[in-house]
Amino acid sequence: MPDIDRGINPEDFSWTPPTENVDGTPVNGPLNYRLYRRADDQPHTPDDFFFEVVGTLQPEGHYVAQLTNFPPGASVIAMTAVDADGDESAFSNTMGFALTNGILPSPPTILPG
Repeated sequence: MPDIDRGINPEDFSWTPPTENVDGTPVNGPLNYRLYRRADDQPHTPDDFFFEVVGTLQPEGHYVAQLTNFPPGASVIAMTAVDADGDESAFSNTMGFALTNGILPSPPTILPG
């Protein structure tokens, strides 16, 4: 399963791709990623499928993608990895955020001390 986290920018998120299958064998091939969205912090289900995620591989070995098309309000997301045979991983950790008018809030300004 991927491990998701905040990206560099407030409108990005990032994840580290899994290296092992559920049975412990190494991942041998490309993976697709699915993003699941809920409006609360309950466990995710397949009914929460939101969209396929396309990320950009970074030099450090993780992926970064944009958080886009989310409705205003609080959202909790989780991801899965899908192999070429269509086998889907368990859900990743969750990440929550809130949008105002469909726009992610800017990070807080750090004042010089």
